[in-house]
Amino acid sequence: MNRPLLAAFALLAYACLVSGPAFTQQKVYQWKDASGRTHYSSSPPASGAYSVRGVVASPPPPAAKPAQPENQQCTQARSNLAILKANANVRIDTDGDGQPDRLMSPEEHATQGKLAESIIATSCKAAAKP
Repeated sequence: MNRPLLAAFALLAYACLVSGPAFTQQKVYQWKDASGRTHYSSSPPASGAYSVRGVVASPPPPAAKPAQPENQQCTQARSNLAILKANANVRIDTDGDGQPDRLMSPEEHATQGKLAESIIATSCKAAAKP
């Protein structure tokens, strides 16, 4: 690019930046001619009555709030309930080594299911979701 062309481009960009706010609100003139037709223009008519209207660019709509992630307790309770409903034979870790040691008894299975449902009903924001 040669220098004069670059200077012209820079001047044009500056003019756009400076005049940008002027385009957000402009005056629009409204009037009716002799035959009753309504006219709109950026300049007033040469003679006769007219009204001035402002045209304002509308602001962009507010951004939607991102959904809050569900808390850890609800996520875990939903996961536990899904496992309990899908499997009658659930193994549990009794000694804390991270390995399941024995099968959960039917009473433990029912108790853990009720506990998970209770946590979901009282603590989760969307209790109706499975």
